[in-house]
Amino acid sequence: TEWCVEKLGLTLLNNACGLFSLAVEHPNPLIRLHCLRFVATIVQVPCVWMAMFRTPDHAELFRSAAIRTVASAAGDCRELRQMVRLLSATTCHILEIPAIPEFMGSAVAGRLAKQDGAPLQAMLDNGDMMVARRVAARMLAREPLTACLRAASKTQDMFVFTWLSWVVMVLAGVTQAPDPHRALEDAVVTFEEVNLDQRRRRADLARKQGPGPETDREIRSLLVSEPSAPVVGAHCIADSEGAYLIVHCIKETFSYSNETSLRIAATSAIMTLLRIPAFLPRFVPKFPPGKIAQALALPYPTTHLPILLLAAILTSLKLPVSNETNAANFLTAFFGLQRTVLVSTAEVVADMSGRITIIPHPTDPGSVIAPDVPYAFMFRTFHFTKDLLEGQMLRSLATYVLCMCLQPPPAQPPTTGPTGEAGVAFPAVAQCPPPPAALLDLVANELLREEDHVRKTAPAPFSTQMCLYLHALAVLVPFHAKHSAQSPTVRACALAQLLKAQRLLLDETPPRKLHDTSDGQDRNLWLFVRVTSAIRSALQVVLASWLSAGYTSKFALEEQGGVELLQFCIRHIVSAYNQNTALNKMGGSSWERLLLTVGPTAQITSLFLKVCSNDNALPKLAKLGADKSLHALSRYGDNKESRQHATVLLSKLAVLSLNRPGHQIKRDDS
Repeated sequence: TEWCVEKLGLTLLNNACGLFSLAVEHPNPLIRLHCLRFVATIVQVPCVWMAMFRTPDHAELFRSAAIRTVASAAGDCRELRQMVRLLSATTCHILEIPAIPEFMGSAVAGRLAKQDGAPLQAMLDNGDMMVARRVAARMLAREPLTACLRAASKTQDMFVFTWLSWVVMVLAGVTQAPDPHRALEDAVVTFEEVNLDQRRRRADLARKQGPGPETDREIRSLLVSEPSAPVVGAHCIADSEGAYLIVHCIKETFSYSNETSLRIAATSAIMTLLRIPAFLPRFVPKFPPGKIAQALALPYPTTHLPILLLAAILTSLKLPVSNETNAANFLTAFFGLQRTVLVSTAEVVADMSGRITIIPHPTDPGSVIAPDVPYAFMFRTFHFTKDLLEGQMLRSLATYVLCMCLQPPPAQPPTTGPTGEAGVAFPAVAQCPPPPAALLDLVANELLREEDHVRKTAPAPFSTQMCLYLHALAVLVPFHAKHSAQSPTVRACALAQLLKAQRLLLDETPPRKLHDTSDGQDRNLWLFVRVTSAIRSALQVVLASWLSAGYTSKFALEEQGGVELLQFCIRHIVSAYNQNTALNKMGGSSWERLLLTVGPTAQITSLFLKVCSNDNALPKLAKLGADKSLHALSRYGDNKESRQHATVLLSKLAVLSLNRPGHQIKRDDS
């Protein structure tokens, strides 16, 4: 394309637009192929594409040519390749996606201002770009696209599969749900109706005001830019045949070890799964789940990003309720897909490039991680992505997939409720291998680095990344409870969140000082979610390590940071349980009801009662004000068991205080 613009010029390229009819109708296949190849090259330039497709005849020629290639592409894919190039260029120009590099765009703009580009500039000034988009939208219709997908399944060509997957990705990424009150059209892309003559008159009036940047912007908005975004209905190709052809195209693109092909295939699968509901029942039975682990074994960090996102979506997707998703065959295939994705991701131990990758141990600099250790991909991701631009996102997705491996979703049929039938426990879809203890240290070190980063740069004390690492830590700790209890890093990660919350309560920090400016209007909701998630995860770490590692509850009080933790628990219980608790549950504000139902109060209460159950720790807790929290629990606890437990502990505390040496009971002589 660059050579054509530089050597031939825009005038000759404009005159060469007539080759399109020759490329489609010539009886000699070799001449037809070369003409089509030349046309597919020059239409990458927007103004040349506009000159070619401003007449309806060319759109009809493409439709007939796409259908004809189905019969001729079985033995030779060269013509189909050029048709796909033409289709991808048309998709770019219709949706205003740059099809040429920025430096080429500047060169074309310079030639348009000269005599060489005068005819094309006149077309642009006449509003022919808007006409060309509407004419070329007929190319992106059900019949031509299905014909190209059908021909691709016959040729098995990597180039064709990759670029058709890209077209599907773009269309699905901007698709909109069909209007139930509007009949479905054959066209995939539809534009808003405009009065072009009126726009031309307004542009002429703007030119009479004199040249200038303001005038140029106004003319461009009238004759080049669309008044509104085009309506993309990719549901037009998501019928039974089209969906199966798309699945086959994505599956074949996944089979290549090319970095670009894998990235396009994964992104296309993500877009179609999220934006086209009818695509899911066709995707699940046909997609090979082992391809995800094979792609993760390749040394392509930029490819791992969409692959991990696809794995996260597949393993956490809530099935919609429909006849297709309730079928037994579909559920068996879907749960099998989730199981294979989780297990194979956990067992990725070597890359397919044959290189030996040495991964340092996260806590012992003198040793390395064994290449066959489970979750070796997580170690590689955390170690080798620190300097990458997309490194933080890669580590976030890897952490989320790790949590899904350690806590697999239940094999639950689709339901309209959050948990399905009450009292029914569904088994997990997979049983992944247990994680090594080094993975716990790795996540804890990463959390401390994120904590330091947030403290130095962010105004809010809690970040989404930090909550994700805390959740992963809470999931990992039960596998290595004793190691977690003895690890100062894990202890620091858990207590840091509770101490931050206690400091904010003591300082009475207003919520507006904790907001993240990027949250917009939902800043209060995001603040509540982050703070609650961080505190719940930190408490879960404490419960699973200090109190579940074979130690007594006295250990939690004598451990470093234990006093501060229990002070936080006492303060929280006193503020949560009072005479207004029942009233707030029924008629309080939405924030009060939310805090009492899904907040960390239940976990804090459980931790506090476990520590108070130790007779040796109870007198020390009395010095911290435990009697106030026990009194509040005995009167306003959530359930009968907690109230009775608190009453017993309160009585025991009173007896212990009476038996304390030096204690004298004052007698009332009156």
